[in-house]
Amino acid sequence: MICCIGLYAGMFIGSILGGPWNIIAPAIGFGVGLYADTIMMKRNKHRMNNSEGDQMEKEEIQTACH
Repeated sequence: MICCIGLYAGMFIGSILGGPWNIIAPAIGFGVGLYADTIMMKRNKHRMNNSEGDQMEKEEIQTACH
C-alpha cells in the first residue's frame, strides 16, 4: 500500500525535477514505501501475537478460578 504511494510520489517529484530523476525518484519512492510496508507488517504481526497471548492468558485464569 505505502509502496504504491511512494511510487506515485516519486513519479510526481521525478516529473518536476526532470532528467534522470524521472527514473531515480520513483525507484527511491517505491523502495522507501516498501520498507515502510515491511515495518508496518512486522508491527501488526507483533501486536496480533501479543493480543492472542493476552486472550489465552485471560481464558486460562478464568478456567483456573472456576
